[in-house]
Amino acid sequence: MEIAELTKHKAFVLIPFDKEFKDIYEQLIVPALEEEDFEVHKADSSLDQQNILKDIVHGIVRADLVVAELTSQNANVMYELGIAHGLRKPTVLLTQAIEDVPFDLRSYRVIHYSTDFREVTGLQSRLRQIAQKFNDESITFGNPVSDFGPQTIPAISARGEVRVGPSVGTPAPEEILEEEEHGWLDYAVAGEGSMSEITGFWQRIADMTNTLTQKMISHAERVEAEKSQLSFGSSRRMQQIASDLASDMTQYAQEVKGLLPGFHGSWERLEDHTAGLLSKASIETDEERDTLDFFESQAKGVQEVTVKLRSATRSAKNSLKAMWGVSKDLNHAIRETEGTMQAIIDECASTESRVVRILNLVGELRGRSEHTATSSI
Repeated sequence: MEIAELTKHKAFVLIPFDKEFKDIYEQLIVPALEEEDFEVHKADSSLDQQNILKDIVHGIVRADLVVAELTSQNANVMYELGIAHGLRKPTVLLTQAIEDVPFDLRSYRVIHYSTDFREVTGLQSRLRQIAQKFNDESITFGNPVSDFGPQTIPAISARGEVRVGPSVGTPAPEEILEEEEHGWLDYAVAGEGSMSEITGFWQRIADMTNTLTQKMISHAERVEAEKSQLSFGSSRRMQQIASDLASDMTQYAQEVKGLLPGFHGSWERLEDHTAGLLSKASIETDEERDTLDFFESQAKGVQEVTVKLRSATRSAKNSLKAMWGVSKDLNHAIRETEGTMQAIIDECASTESRVVRILNLVGELRGRSEHTATSSI
């Protein structure tokens, strides 16, 4: 039994000491990670201030995986997250509101979750997926230090091992896709394919949102026509119009929610492909420079589509307010649709941050290449 305990991965959770987060930790985070054979700990709030910091630092150093709850932007959690990043620990960020996550950090592994009883299991599902991939060594983690700091900064594993290179627990990029060796061109092509998938998801959601908006306009016109020519049965007909619109909204919300898991999968693959490309490409040939330029232009294309979708979705969400109060069924559908549209807006915000990270990493690679070329002259 003791031997089995020693082989377990350790997860350390950075979380505010408020009661609401105590329940989230005990009822959601711990069960999800323990199910994937992680040993889970957090700091003991009963300790005095000096010992709490000691407990946190020890917990982070010993951890294989760090989970940070950023909801409410707790200053202590932010500071502790900085320690984890400095040690280049694999880190997962949690939040109930994407606005609580600084823009530059939204490009890393963020689980945006709801405490609504109908959706709360989503947090556990995402945590289990990440834990499974961590155990299989099929997931990559990044942070600002490993992205942009000197590559000589060591990462300290939970077992005291010192490693220079990718974050502890992260497989080398060439191990991500398959066992056989991959070159920079393989990663570039795969990355461009993932960006095409992401753009496709966004376009489908944009088309669905536009279709729903047109239906809302059509239903509103039908209601106004009934109001202008009130006759026997007008109220019943308007109720039917509201019911039809509620059905359209519910269908829209369900279809969008069905698309989002595939969207997340495309992003995870893109992050892996980007890591592989940037670790392999040296930009020493015109072919490499041209490929990197095209990769960068594709990323900017994703950025452009994302900005447009966020604006259009925000506008559609605001227009829902005008229909509130017509009927009980419609009010329920409006709530669900508003939540779905807000999820799209939040995903767009994360996507924009991720694209900025990719562009910054490409710029960093170019800078290192130019420096190497200048030094060799």
